[in-house]
Amino acid sequence: MRKEDGKYVLVSNYILQNDKDEEDYNGEDVISLRAFPHITMELREIFEGVD
Repeated sequence: MRKEDGKYVLVSNYILQNDKDEEDYNGEDVISLRAFPHITMELREIFEGVD
């Protein structure tokens, strides 16, 4: 989310597709925070342990 014109706007959302055989696999996609671009994580790390 980010603030635009005094309102918060959803920019992106993520759903983990962790099956490497699936076309939409994204477990190795790397994301970072706009405020801290030098800090990065793979989606599978963020969702680790979540069922």
